[in-house]
Amino acid sequence: RCNQTFPIPTCDFGYNTPWLIHLAGLEQHYKDHQERTQEMFEKAKKICLEEAMIVPTLGFKVKQIFDADIEEWIYVWRLRTTEYGHFSYRQIFQETFKQAKPYIPLLAEIIEKKDLINMTEVHHGRAIEEKRLQQKNKI
Repeated sequence: RCNQTFPIPTCDFGYNTPWLIHLAGLEQHYKDHQERTQEMFEKAKKICLEEAMIVPTLGFKVKQIFDADIEEWIYVWRLRTTEYGHFSYRQIFQETFKQAKPYIPLLAEIIEKKDLINMTEVHHGRAIEEKRLQQKNKI
């Protein structure tokens, strides 16, 4: 029902700067690190691409092929857009839903009416859930 394909990680697609980096005032430090990583990757891939793939940090964008039927897409949209999920997954799958809407207008309307997708912007939902669990376990 669903196939995910992950090509070899590269620095070819640039990188994202997480919101927390901005909040902490570390933009320049982060940018310097990412640029040095990109330089190191360029040198390493000339020697051996398969070994160079360990160089890119998690901040670098990657291409991923996600092939699924509509039932699986609904499941993934519901799962990955919850406020307790990771903000990057939420953004990616919210965008896939926006891109799919013109092709599935009736189904998109049902998905939205039944709250099967969360389109809100929450950056710290997982942290809130972790705190709730910690408080629960203290009792």
